[in-house]
Amino acid sequence: MHTISVENPAKHEKKSFKPSNWMISIKFINQLALFNNVMMVVFGEQGSGKTTFGELLCSEVHPTIQSFKLEASTPFTEEALMAKLEEACQLTIGSTATFNALIGKVNLQKKRTLIVIDNAHTIENEFLKKMLIELSNYENNNFFHICLLSDYS
Repeated sequence: MHTISVENPAKHEKKSFKPSNWMISIKFINQLALFNNVMMVVFGEQGSGKTTFGELLCSEVHPTIQSFKLEASTPFTEEALMAKLEEACQLTIGSTATFNALIGKVNLQKKRTLIVIDNAHTIENEFLKKMLIELSNYENNNFFHICLLSDYS
């Protein structure tokens, strides 16, 4: 797992503003996804621009990577997050959707997929551990990647 820190940009910048350190981080995340790293975390203070960074990341990913941005909701439920992941990946897994089944279907398609989850600090630690364990089961044959955007909490 790699960690990137987002610095606080000016508050009233235009949407097209692309700080160079963000673009470097996005290039780095692209390389991580292309070379099979499965989970990345972007930490920053509240209001530091993580949401904007996530939007920029999704618009600037490598053309061979499909990307989706979603927001973790409060209160966290595994079922709600799984439903959002299923919808984002445009897959139907069914009422017994598991993270492992989702990863398996994405990997069968062999299309690199990057899921950017904003407000990841609301996700329970146990689910994060489960995600990491299930992602690590695929080692060198994984097309499913996650980038968590989180406050320091």
